[in-house]
Amino acid sequence: LYLEKAGCRQKCYFAMNVLTHPNYRGRNLFGLMIQSSRDFLLNNGFWLIGHPNQNAVKGWVKQNMRFREPLKIGMIKILPLMLLKKSCVKTVESEMEINIIPQTFWDKVSKSNDFFHVSYSPAFLAWRFINAVDKFYKIQIVTRDSDVVGILISKKYKFGINLLIDV
Repeated sequence: LYLEKAGCRQKCYFAMNVLTHPNYRGRNLFGLMIQSSRDFLLNNGFWLIGHPNQNAVKGWVKQNMRFREPLKIGMIKILPLMLLKKSCVKTVESEMEINIIPQTFWDKVSKSNDFFHVSYSPAFLAWRFINAVDKFYKIQIVTRDSDVVGILISKKYKFGINLLIDV
């Protein structure tokens, strides 16, 4: 993966599904794994990022890892506004539909943020959202005058309400 900020890219590795066998918990093995990974990557010029579950947060904190603000639950309210501006919203049914988004869109996204974020690309969206085995996400491509102007990622919440996960 890459992290980017205003077009500047930095290679990073994503730690996920790091587990300690129940018989070995309480021995700081999780913390040692994160510390060893972080030290190795830092010495080679890479970043380590992760998405810890509640049980792992304490180990990440001990390693002085920084956290982004928690996601705030929000309902999709922008679709009606987009439709008023004559935008078209199409739901993605396959990975192939993400791959045909023009490179100019991805270039514009990478240069538009003033904070570090994971570099968005067709491969990242496929890995993170389309091929996710634990959750079902809805991906929608927003176009205006046949130009891709945005991507909405949401998941079902309840009672027909979708939560906006990423834009």
